[in-house]
Amino acid sequence: MRSWLGVYDIGYDEFRERQEKTALERDYRLGFQRRMLKTKYGQPDDNIFVNFVGLLVDRSVSGLFGEGITFELPGGNIETKVKGKIVIKQSNEQMYIEKVWDLNKQEILLHKSALLASESGTGYLKVQPEGILDKDGKRYPRLIPLDPLYMTLETTPHDCDTVIRYIIRYNFMRGKDEIAFKEVTEMIETEDPKNDSKWQVIIYEDSGSGYVELSRETWDYNWPPIIHWQNLPAAGSPYGQPDISDDVIMLQDRLNFIASNISKIIRYHAHPKTFTINAGPPKNESWGSDQMIQFSGDPSTKIANLEMQSDLASSSAFFQSMRQALFDITRTVDIDSIADKLGALTNFGLKVLYQDALSKINTKRELYGDALIELNSRLLEMNGMNNDAGEILWPDVLPVNGLEQSNELETDLRLGILDAQTACNIKG
Repeated sequence: MRSWLGVYDIGYDEFRERQEKTALERDYRLGFQRRMLKTKYGQPDDNIFVNFVGLLVDRSVSGLFGEGITFELPGGNIETKVKGKIVIKQSNEQMYIEKVWDLNKQEILLHKSALLASESGTGYLKVQPEGILDKDGKRYPRLIPLDPLYMTLETTPHDCDTVIRYIIRYNFMRGKDEIAFKEVTEMIETEDPKNDSKWQVIIYEDSGSGYVELSRETWDYNWPPIIHWQNLPAAGSPYGQPDISDDVIMLQDRLNFIASNISKIIRYHAHPKTFTINAGPPKNESWGSDQMIQFSGDPSTKIANLEMQSDLASSSAFFQSMRQALFDITRTVDIDSIADKLGALTNFGLKVLYQDALSKINTKRELYGDALIELNSRLLEMNGMNNDAGEILWPDVLPVNGLEQSNELETDLRLGILDAQTACNIKG
């Protein structure tokens, strides 16, 4: 038996560089962004953070999993008649997959995994056999979303799609000592012609004198306990593209800079500044709204207000331009820019408007869907079942004009193109 260890190692430095980039992208999603204006100690802080990055990621994740998904296995739902009534009977495989996902809180698990993948570009799920104890006393697999901040993928030198090692690295405190932890899930070659590769999981710890191996276990299957997928496609790399790319961060910084400067200008010039010319000391010190100040001195004395000659329209327009650019490059529909046209949009207009956003969601569905189908196949195999995982039923996320849809369905019914049951299903 020969280990792949040492065949290809991208190195710790590259891991740290990628970790820092992922940490920055996470900060921007959460709103912890660069301060665009310098502030002196004791002076007002005019920095404003308009967190469009967080909004864009949330919309992307909601568009993908917000309406939920359904796993449909072959023969999963079969209609049968019992005493004249139609009864839906599920296969054992269908019930098992639904049970596993239900115990793992499917909706929130998928949302968390998608958020992590949107930040870093790559999503990970780990299967822990018998990790959940159900109330009926049976154990089921636990699905753990792994944080990309601590993950490394290693591949063969000639094929970036063939992962031979998953590495989890992080530090933690044990008492007063800082411990470096590393878990390596790696492919190993075997002499068995029917199964030429298996996986093993090795755990290391380092308290300052170098890594020490704590345990080594062979995985029972020819696939690893970790599955990964790309958030968006990236050629030539096992890692995917994040939703928060460098140009998105640059535009977010620019928007924060514009908003902060507008705020500073308003703070300085929101109130008119009263000034005088050739004025002597005032004869009275009161300054009520219904009173007038009288000055003594030169008869050419003048008093006036210094006011802004602009309402910052050009600055606001530039802010809106940068905002639209941010939504365009992330392939997201900016509802604010079409708010005055929503009532007039037809279903065809909505499809054109959302075409790019839907194309992005469909790309993600292909990538996420393949990973989830493969994961279900592995879960079925672990339980000794037929591992044909079927397909995923994705909901339609495109908004529609309800009145127009009703008119179209009514016309189709009248022409006999649709039957009443199909029309009801479409209308929802």
